[in-house]
Amino acid sequence: MNHYATKKSAAQSMLDVALLMANSSQLKTILYVGPQYRFYVPLIVLLTLSTALQVIVGLLLVFIGKRHH
Repeated sequence: MNHYATKKSAAQSMLDVALLMANSSQLKTILYVGPQYRFYVPLIVLLTLSTALQVIVGLLLVFIGKRHH
C-alpha cells in the first residue's frame, strides 16, 4: 500500500471520529436541555440518524476491508 493512501485513510478516520464525537456531544446537550427546546424532536431524530449512519458506514468499511484482503 502506498504512503499517500495510508495517510489519506488515517486522516479520513480521524475526521470520522471527530464528527461522531461532535454528534454525540450535541445529542447529549439537547437531551440535557430537554423538550422545552423549540427543535427538540427534529434534532434528536437527525442526530440519532447521523450517528447511526456513521456507525453503519464504519462497520461496512471494516467488513469490506477484511473481505477484500
